[in-house]
Amino acid sequence: MYSLKLSIGIVNYKTADLTKKCLDSIFNRTSGFGEKDMEVIVLDNGSNDDCKNVIKYYLGKIKFIQNQENEGFAKGYNKTIKFSKGEYILLLNSDIEILKNGLSEMLKAARDEAVFGGKLVFPDGSSQDSAFHLPTITGAFKEYFLAQKGSYFMYEPKGNKPVEVEGLVMACYLIPRHIINKVGLLDEGTFIYFEDIEYARRLKKYGVPIYFVPTAKFFHHHGASSQKIGLEKSQELLQKAAEYYHGKLYYRLLSLVLRLGQKLGRVQTPVSRWTKVLTS
Repeated sequence: MYSLKLSIGIVNYKTADLTKKCLDSIFNRTSGFGEKDMEVIVLDNGSNDDCKNVIKYYLGKIKFIQNQENEGFAKGYNKTIKFSKGEYILLLNSDIEILKNGLSEMLKAARDEAVFGGKLVFPDGSSQDSAFHLPTITGAFKEYFLAQKGSYFMYEPKGNKPVEVEGLVMACYLIPRHIINKVGLLDEGTFIYFEDIEYARRLKKYGVPIYFVPTAKFFHHHGASSQKIGLEKSQELLQKAAEYYHGKLYYRLLSLVLRLGQKLGRVQTPVSRWTKVLTS
């Protein structure tokens, strides 16, 4: 038995105003949050944005942790997991806002033997692609040369019921503690990027399914923390993460296929994170 049903982990990096909006949405009575059996853990990851003061209204309702320096995405979220007590852990980006019944719908779909992610929506109301197949040379060839959409780039699953996918972005990611105990914490081998891809690969290895829950909806401001790092540094970190994930040889082969795909293939505009770095 667990003392709490749900723990929500949020990592702030220079996004204090968005973190406050995220907390506002969590504690909104329509979100599905229950103060008796749920908790929120906020980690300020070495920011200089006065986060503690910005969110001071919530300090008595949440667990607040501060790092002296930015320790990276995976290490930050792992720390919130270690401080949590819930049966389920929801990793929530600081640039997320929970829409009506978002938490309720996510928990309605949840079960102990799978991982879940919600439907991401841009602030203008348009849908955001959040599902993906693990990036492979075969997938890149199918997408670029055979125009089979969703083989390499991210996509949005169809339908209004939970559907199994190979991977989901980690902006809104529900993991049962049972699965964390089985599969492990996030890989801290990269500072930022590819955590969701690496975890999806590990879940697949352990036979743990991932489900997209279209009725659990969340606003996503997309890339707010990454923008604070700066474009040049982000590209450098993204390239390191891609090489770490793929290994040097596969990374180079995949880069070649993507570059040829841009020049000769039927799809001309790369839209995925791992395409951008490999073709830059």
